[in-house]
Amino acid sequence: MVVTGSQKGWMAPPGLAMIAVSKDAYAAAERAKLPRWYFDFAREKKFQERNQTYTTPPISVMYAVQEGLRMILEEGVENVWARHTLVGSMIRDGVEAAGLRLFAAEPYRSNTVTPIHNPAGTAEELSKLLTLLRTKHGLVLAGGQGDLKGKIFRIGHLGAIHVGDVYMILASLELALSELGLLSRVGLMVPAAQVIAREGVATAEPAGVH
Repeated sequence: MVVTGSQKGWMAPPGLAMIAVSKDAYAAAERAKLPRWYFDFAREKKFQERNQTYTTPPISVMYAVQEGLRMILEEGVENVWARHTLVGSMIRDGVEAAGLRLFAAEPYRSNTVTPIHNPAGTAEELSKLLTLLRTKHGLVLAGGQGDLKGKIFRIGHLGAIHVGDVYMILASLELALSELGLLSRVGLMVPAAQVIAREGVATAEPAGVH
């Protein structure tokens, strides 16, 4: 089985799960005795064969996914992979140019999200940074979860993220860090990203999930 969500690389709002079920998984669902509702694949398959769903589908999200698929096919799947590799490398080189520390070791860095160690030192100061980015610069970045709460923040670059968006993200982040006294010098992130953009290739091919 393979499971994905509409809010990830499909560039649509959350609310729709897409599940690819193999023949073996369908056979297991037919034999299964455990009570289930949404994940009764045997029952759902019967409805799918009639072009129906067992429960009320999120129609608006399905239209959004359809548009996301159109955008992907228009760009070309291989070009989508290449763009994610490029913007991921731009983000990583940009933040490192300003002295920020990436959380993931190089072999495990992802082209979909870049987690960065908290440059503010405390969870409270990191919260101030994320709030400033959101309220003044219009940029929403996520903090860490679980044991990493207050220790990292994350720059997401999965989906409809392009070179121009990377420049905006890095410029806004650099300004906010400077405004809070967390950077002594600005103007480093965007030029570092521009070097990668001019080359048109990533400095390295990370092994993380694309």
